[in-house]
Amino acid sequence: MKRFWVFVGHDYYPNTAMEDFLSDFDTLDEAKNAFSEVLQADDNSVDWGQIFDTEEKIYLHRNYPKKEWTTYSLADSLARQYYWKGE
Repeated sequence: MKRFWVFVGHDYYPNTAMEDFLSDFDTLDEAKNAFSEVLQADDNSVDWGQIFDTEEKIYLHRNYPKKEWTTYSLADSLARQYYWKGE
């Protein structure tokens, strides 16, 4: 597998993960471009995208129609999951 893994999805639905896997890429720019291509090809019905960096153990998240990517650590992600569950 390459360094950057791209996930895209419609709507919010927890706990599906690999079903949203698009592809893997060598560079962050390639990964971001792949997400942009899906947005254009999918008639803007994609709601979100995530790029996981397998070396840095961080991920970038973007909700459509925002143009900015937000970066999170895996610890941030776990903390948010516990918050959403009310734990």
